[in-house]
Amino acid sequence: SAYYEKAIQLQGGFEAAYKSRLLYAQHLFKSGATQIHTGNPVLGIKHLNQANEYLNTFPGYLHGTPYYSLKKELTLSMAIAYEDQKQFQLALETYDLASRVHVDPDANCLAGFMLTEIGDSALADQRPTDALRLFLEAEKRLQQSAQSDLITHEDLNIILEHLRKKIVSLKTEQHNPSKEIPLK
Repeated sequence: SAYYEKAIQLQGGFEAAYKSRLLYAQHLFKSGATQIHTGNPVLGIKHLNQANEYLNTFPGYLHGTPYYSLKKELTLSMAIAYEDQKQFQLALETYDLASRVHVDPDANCLAGFMLTEIGDSALADQRPTDALRLFLEAEKRLQQSAQSDLITHEDLNIILEHLRKKIVSLKTEQHNPSKEIPLK
């Protein structure tokens, strides 16, 4: 990393020509992903956040597609890492960012899966109003993920049908959804 820092200093204002910040962000992204997959998620998340900070120090149009592709991958990787660490609020915020900024249906799909899983836990913990809120939000996210490459349309429809049955069951039992999305 010291070499990248030195290259960034030497390039001055010529990021478009030398790409030191982009290359360093790519290095940090790969390092963070490796750390997460080899069992050191705290360091991995730190590297992903550093990569994100470097990408935010220059306008994306300087590098075009490589910048935007890395930013999209980085954002989804950060959300997945937060989810794995049970930092559900950060995960949901990061999935939302990926969905809004990168118009990524995969982010909505992954957020929908996460919310369904948390909803199932809320139901098992005897919190039906929280479960209903989570299932309703999951349904909305999954409906927005119709273009995702992560799941076939047939499988998505099966999951949505199963989710709707849970929602109808809870509503039939006269439960109202909680006001906020409970991410416990």
